[in-house]
Amino acid sequence: MAIAQPNWIQKINDIHVAMEENVFWECKANGRPKPTYRWLKNGEPLLTQDRIQIEQGTLNITIVNLSDAGMYQCLAENKHGVIFSNAELSVIGLYNGGEVATTLRKLCLMVQYPGGSPGLCGGTHLTLAGQSNTIK
Repeated sequence: MAIAQPNWIQKINDIHVAMEENVFWECKANGRPKPTYRWLKNGEPLLTQDRIQIEQGTLNITIVNLSDAGMYQCLAENKHGVIFSNAELSVIGLYNGGEVATTLRKLCLMVQYPGGSPGLCGGTHLTLAGQSNTIK
């Protein structure tokens, strides 16, 4: 029986997803004996829980949110060695300009000077995700 440390067949790659989408990563390695897999997020062990499902070399995250962003690693190991594949998950927050502008307008009203002057916010220009709003 030949012995061999793990060797990648398929690695994971960086991914950018919008909030509430799903992420599926798969890493595959060969070796003798057959490698086992572990997953890490930001250097910490990742376990199956709620929206996160792990089965051998697969990781599935459903309904992604901002807290899921980070650096992920798939480890393949056997008694002859361990190999790592790294990938970054970037989560893109959705932007609704109207809601943001309304919320900021309400916040500006709270910081207005007595007497109804425009205070600190009158005419403030805001740019988010390439879209512009002027707070009135």
